[in-house]
Amino acid sequence: MAHAHDGDEPSSVPLILIVDDDSATRTLLQDALQVDGYAFAEADSGTAAITAYERLRPDIILLDILMPRLDGVTTCARIQALPGGEDVPILMITALSDDKELIDRSFAAGATDFITKPINLIVLRHRVKRLLRTRQVEANLSASEARLANIITTAGDGIMLLSTDLRIQLFNPAAEQIFGRRAEEVLGQPFYQLMPERFRQIHRAYFELGLKPAVPLRQHFEMLIRRKDGAEIPIELSIGKTEEAGQPIYVITFRDISERRKAQEALLASEARYRTVAEFTYDWEFWIGPDGKFIYTSPSCERVCGYPPQAFLDDPDLMYKIVHPDDRPR
Repeated sequence: MAHAHDGDEPSSVPLILIVDDDSATRTLLQDALQVDGYAFAEADSGTAAITAYERLRPDIILLDILMPRLDGVTTCARIQALPGGEDVPILMITALSDDKELIDRSFAAGATDFITKPINLIVLRHRVKRLLRTRQVEANLSASEARLANIITTAGDGIMLLSTDLRIQLFNPAAEQIFGRRAEEVLGQPFYQLMPERFRQIHRAYFELGLKPAVPLRQHFEMLIRRKDGAEIPIELSIGKTEEAGQPIYVITFRDISERRKAQEALLASEARYRTVAEFTYDWEFWIGPDGKFIYTSPSCERVCGYPPQAFLDDPDLMYKIVHPDDRPR
């Protein structure tokens, strides 16, 4: 929890704003809580409390309900309406513990909890600790969710989340680009509707089978998808299966591999052309991989050395063996 003290650097010490028109009560509350190492600010009216909140952004507010002019319920509602106000716990202090209508109005205004007068100071300390701890947990969770949302939004790979009935629950911007569809067009739709029609049933059956606990899913594979414009493109797919609220869900990441496929096809075509030339050349052509083994040797090798091409593929040391001893590396 970080807040500022009148323009100072942010502090990690929780700041408590105590709001009461009675100075003796404000002093009593501060004396009871200062043993726990908090920082304090005070306000003697609802209007002053709102100003203090905007300037200091306290971590918790202790707010008396019965105050002249601007009462605690109205003050609570106005603070809740300010930026960040809905995240600040407000502990209402009242002597009217049996006034059900007032309590209902206070909770409707955004109050987090109540403590009654005369105040049990031990209970007060524990209640403040609990509210601050809860706020910190919620802040950490909110920050974690924001980081995850940012990762999903900025990821270069497409990400989809599928529910138990195989409907799309999440569709990130990279997925929108790959499929040529906006998220709102596909959310809630069966994912297999994004596949070419001839493949839809087999993909649906595969995922439905994978919902069974004992059935493992193949984690990585390639498949064709259908863009909004009707074009079919290959993607590389990774699947994770997890659980949410006891129900299996799929997390799918994927990338467009169209350019990679084109490069592979161009390389294969180039190799095929070179192999064709090598097959008919008079010279002996051969290719050796990084591991020293023959990848290819042309038919002319048999004319040159008397051994057929397959002999060099079967025995990587054959080239060394056919060299005259006097010419071998020493």
